[in-house]
Amino acid sequence: MKTGYFAKLRTYTKAGLVPVSIARVTPKWYDGLVYQRLSPTPTMLHEYRNGPLQGDTERYTAVFRRCILSHLDRDAVKRELERLTGASRDDIVLLCYEKSEDFCHRHLVAEWLGDCEEFV
Repeated sequence: MKTGYFAKLRTYTKAGLVPVSIARVTPKWYDGLVYQRLSPTPTMLHEYRNGPLQGDTERYTAVFRRCILSHLDRDAVKRELERLTGASRDDIVLLCYEKSEDFCHRHLVAEWLGDCEEFV
């Protein structure tokens, strides 16, 4: 599995990858697959952008792991993504908004999945 961001969607599809949004809200123009189980909650996003977690990546990471990832089964998620896409894990790219070098929950998801890398 790979991760990436919406601005490079054409690059991923040209490479034969199947995009899946894991963003809380997808762009209006995006008509691809969505997998909300790996999305942050609206409260998490609000608190990171404007609230008590504002800009604190360490605290956000701890909250995301505790509130989202700890409730999921890693292998089950991988199987669900394969079923959803009809593709092998190597051909799936999980999308969000932030550029590769910017902090994003998709990097936390990639680390949690264990065999996921950023598609450059």
